[in-house]
Amino acid sequence: MYIWYGKNVPLESRRRAAQLAQELFDEGYNYEECHINPLNAAAYQGAREESNTSTKSAKSRPEWAILSKVTQHMETILFKEKFLDWPDYSRVIKVKPQEYKSNSTEINPCDAEEMWSNEYHDPDLILEGSHVGRGTHYYDKESMRYYDIKTKSVCKWVIQEYDYQKVDNEEEIGEFFSGDSYIIRWEYQITVTGRELNGKPSKHNLTGRDRCAYFCWQGKDASSNEKGAAALLTVELDREKGPQVRVAQGNEPPA
Repeated sequence: MYIWYGKNVPLESRRRAAQLAQELFDEGYNYEECHINPLNAAAYQGAREESNTSTKSAKSRPEWAILSKVTQHMETILFKEKFLDWPDYSRVIKVKPQEYKSNSTEINPCDAEEMWSNEYHDPDLILEGSHVGRGTHYYDKESMRYYDIKTKSVCKWVIQEYDYQKVDNEEEIGEFFSGDSYIIRWEYQITVTGRELNGKPSKHNLTGRDRCAYFCWQGKDASSNEKGAAALLTVELDREKGPQVRVAQGNEPPA
């Protein structure tokens, strides 16, 4: 037996309903006007050799009978299954609303003032602790030093499987193919010029030693074996023990 409470029912009505339900529960049951007693329906099913003497009425309910309380919107599954038309919104198949997406694209002009106000920084590459900038010159504002870079020679090798071949034609030194990998040897010299105490350029400069750097350029379509061979062969060619820079296609430094 269930006592169903509405969510807005007052406390006094709840107590009265519980009292009346308890009295009805204690009165027993009477199913004389029914064809079967639902409390012991299993006794009537199947073939029975002996006559069924189960009664349809009694002054008390069976020991397994339970008096339970149920609150609105908190009904148990066992309670809901007693009703064939119990509304269960979790099982209702709803039509998914159509999402409207605009095909138009709003194009806003760029802020020229913001682009103009951004501080410009000269590109720089540091090799052996020295600034080489774009490979021609660089001015360091912190130390107020001017670096003049002089290129002495540039050599190039193309990787062929696990070997390398030197490119003798000077016109082909600036040509790179995405399916190949190359090794470039750059020999250069740095001359450093400072400033006097009055801020003017100094008349004295310092010319450094001959330096050498190796760039391992890897094309985006080159095979993994060729890229690995290029890195190993760079170490083999670097007899001067200079810096080695790995360069991927599309990310080349200005130098």
